[in-house]
Parts: sequence; C-alpha cells; structure tokens
Amino acid sequence: MRADPSADLRERWDVVVVGAGPAGSTAARLLAARNLAVLLVDRAEFPRHKVCGSCLNHAVLQALNGIGEGQTPRQMGAVPLTSIELAGSGRRVRVPLPRGCVLSRSRLDSGLVANARMAGARFLPSTVAVLGEEGPDHWTVELQHKIEDETRQVRARVVICADGLDGGFLKRHSEYASVIAPKSRIGLGLLAEGAHSGLERGQIRMAVDPVGYVGAVRLEDGRVDVAAAVDRTALRHCGPAEVIHGILARNGCLEGLEIGDSIRGTPALTRRHCVHGGPRLFLLGDAAGYVEPFTGEGIAWAVSSAILAAPLVIRACRQWSPALCREWEELYRRRIGRRQSTIRLLAAILKQPVLSRAVIFVLWGLPWSARPVVTRLNRPVVER
Repeated sequence: MRADPSADLRERWDVVVVGAGPAGSTAARLLAARNLAVLLVDRAEFPRHKVCGSCLNHAVLQALNGIGEGQTPRQMGAVPLTSIELAGSGRRVRVPLPRGCVLSRSRLDSGLVANARMAGARFLPSTVAVLGEEGPDHWTVELQHKIEDETRQVRARVVICADGLDGGFLKRHSEYASVIAPKSRIGLGLLAEGAHSGLERGQIRMAVDPVGYVGAVRLEDGRVDVAAAVDRTALRHCGPAEVIHGILARNGCLEGLEIGDSIRGTPALTRRHCVHGGPRLFLLGDAAGYVEPFTGEGIAWAVSSAILAAPLVIRACRQWSPALCREWEELYRRRIGRRQSTIRLLAAILKQPVLSRAVIFVLWGLPWSARPVVTRLNRPVVER
C-alpha cells in the first residue's frame, strides 16, 4: 500500500490517529467523513501481518455494519465461520458459532486503511510517532519516517492513541502507562501452510492445555493462522515452537500441521489502564487495555471503541472540556470494560486444570450449554 506523500504534510490537524489497526483506521474513517483534517500514522509498512487469531465475531460484523462497512470483510474474501472445536483432557467438543468470519489481519487492516483514505484521511506508514508537549489548544506529535529518516513535528487539536499493547507513542507520559496482570500470558502466532492439517474452512480448532491454549483457523488464502496464549514460565524452559507443538500434540490437534521457527510474539497480553484518556487525548483498542481473547473479542473491542469515541472526539475538536474525559471513562468501562471482565473470568477458568476439564466434560455431554456464553460474547458492544 502506497503512503500519502509526506513532502506537503500540513503542520496543523484536527486529529492525529496513531496506530492503523481496526481501532485507529475505523476512528480515522469516521472522523474524516465528518470533514475533520485527520492524519493516520503507523510504524509498520502495509500490508503487514500481526499476531492475531484473525476471527471476526458477530459483534465485529454488527459494529462494521452499523457504520456502513459491513461489506468490507466479504469484499476482502472473508471465510464464514461455522463452529469452534475445543480439544482438551482427552475429549473434543464442537460448538456452533453465530455468523462470524475469518479474515487475515493483513487484508482486514489494509481494507480499513483504504476506507479511511477514501473518506479523506491522510495515511503515513513506516512512521514512528511520539507524543510531545501539550499546548494551550493542541498537542505536538513528533513523526520520524523509518525509511527516509526524516523527523518533523505536527500539531493536533485531539490525539488518538491506538498503537497496540505496548506501542511507545506515550512513552514520555508515564501517567498513561498500562499495568500488566501478574499472571498475564504471552501471545504467539505464525502462518503455516497446513495443507494436510485436516482443518476445515470455517472451523476454529482450539487446544486447551495447563500452560496455555492454541487456536488454528484456515484463512482465505488457504494458509493456517495459528495463534496462542501461553504462560511466561513455559517459555523459560522451551522455545515458542516447542511450546506450541507440545500443546497441539498433547491434545491430538497437530495432524500434519508444520510448526516452524517463524513465530512472532507479543508483549504480555492482559493489562489495564487506570485512565483511558486525558486532555485532548483518547486511548482506543488494545492501547486502552486488553484481556487475552478467544474468538474475535479483541477486534470487536477495538472497532467498538472507535465508534463510541468518535462523537466525543468531534465535540473535543469543536471545544475541549474536561467533562469529555469523564464521559469517555464511563462509556469505556460500561460498554467495553464489562465485556473484558467476562473474558477475564473465562480465561481464569481455563487456567485451572480441574475447572478446565470440568468445562470440557460438561460441553462434551451437553454441547447446547455453551449457547448462553457464545451468545453473550457475540452480542454487539455498540447499541444501534
């Protein structure tokens, strides 16, 4: 994806959005569509792969549909999801999933960036952004292009931080640092060929183990996306490939899937923020807090946070008020924080071997008992 030229980059913007994942790109598109001058920045070159399960659950699709982007996944070649198969404790359980899909992050993120640019946002990839000084009516943002080695400053009435788990945009402002959960797991991911893995299109296969869980799903191009959340202690004794291989093998899920060494990792997954914004500043997506997800919850939180924050950002551009910070805190905790609490509880259960075995045993005998939980996880975050 070609960047918008930076040679004629303006000095002042209504909004600078840092991070072009689902949260940042969605926010940029919504704000640009309201005739605001929006600059979207990302440190990566696009298209790019990210460690992610690549699942878009019903909540994501409903959120995208509500802002007129419901066709984007289908246009990018998304594969409809039908079920998730849980393997653990010597048993396998298949649970139906409602109206989700699978789409590689490289295609999803590129599609959302393209929509933001079509709405009028400027896009600068391969650019590292750092939040600078606060002015009377603006923030300064320092931009350094990684290839051209060019550094410049711009001003923004409002800044959106959507740069992921540990992006570095706010590194000079410790008051916005995240607090990592003591037993937070590490995310691992790779793309495997998996031609003979036996994995059906539209099916998620998840192996649950005492040291973590590994999910696999076949992408639109036939490759298999493997994503895992594993205990940090396990990685002290074994390499990432060995840990993933062991979890899959112990639960009978390897089936010809070749786990190579091209594995990427993430910082600690589960973390929270004491605040989700500040003066002329909004934190969105993973940058606002994260809990290790299962079937697309992370992307749902990201897109929904952008939709929820957009009206507040528009008001902030017109006239800033500290009340907007309080309003965003309440809105975030009520709409997204409560959803994350549900996932946090599920993750805690799966981390306990006895409870994990009990859950799988119950689902094996009564698969319909998963329906209320699945329905809750797929319920739209944004009320239409």
